[in-house]
Amino acid sequence: MIKEETMHWREYNKKVILSKYLSILVGNFLCAMALILFLRPGQMIGGGVGGISVLLNTVFGIPLGISVLLFNLPLMVLSLKVLDRNFILYSTLSMFIFSLYMSLFDFLASYIHITDDVLLSCVFGSILNGAGMGIMFRNGTCQGGLDVVAALTKKLYGINISKVLLGVNGVIITISGFVFSFNRAMYTLIGLFIAYQVLDRIQMGVGQMKQIFIMTNMSKPIARSIMKELHRGVTYLKGTGAYSHQDMDIIYCIVDNHEFVQVRKIVDSIDPEAFMTISETVEVKGRGFSHIQV
Repeated sequence: MIKEETMHWREYNKKVILSKYLSILVGNFLCAMALILFLRPGQMIGGGVGGISVLLNTVFGIPLGISVLLFNLPLMVLSLKVLDRNFILYSTLSMFIFSLYMSLFDFLASYIHITDDVLLSCVFGSILNGAGMGIMFRNGTCQGGLDVVAALTKKLYGINISKVLLGVNGVIITISGFVFSFNRAMYTLIGLFIAYQVLDRIQMGVGQMKQIFIMTNMSKPIARSIMKELHRGVTYLKGTGAYSHQDMDIIYCIVDNHEFVQVRKIVDSIDPEAFMTISETVEVKGRGFSHIQV
């Protein structure tokens, strides 16, 4: 039995490590492509260390890959005592990958031209940038740089990563207004808002999970059907009707967006008179649900 559990844990560990490596490769690819092929041609920046690197490259001609490394290394060292060591390890690897991608796309930018429309560059570049960051955060790693600062703030104070990044990047955007123009700086601000909305939805699964409360006198058969058909855990909460004074077991469960439809069918088929409330969750942590390690 112990041997089987050990093997299961090793297989799980391999899957987690593989997902982290893939998220680093895919996430940084999307971020670098967004920054170099969409945002920079429209004289916009992506925020964070990538945005700072673009500004330094524009003003002083410093190579993008080198400036990414110079800004990231001190931040990684400062966060070693607070953040999860594995998070720092993967983020350091991510930092080098992002630096390589930045150099690669900087070279390819001379041969690839996508659009001259500033609005299209802003919207599509920001979506790609947010998707890249979200993929990495959801798998317990990040791009490095200000993402590490944001993860640190989330760890210590529980503040959403997107809010921290949006606040810090306000300073960088202001500087970009002087380097490019304030018209383009305002486009950058819109782009960052879009990017961090995408980040939150990918990282935290907003709108993907529903929490459900079901008040019914048929709680046991409904709970059994949910566990059998959806393989989701169910919790009984003790409740008493204020009008009827009857005791009842209130069913509480969390399901995927598409599973909610099945739950509703189960409830309707067993007790059409049941009272049910549904709301979106912000973050779910526990067995059967992915979570973010920082």
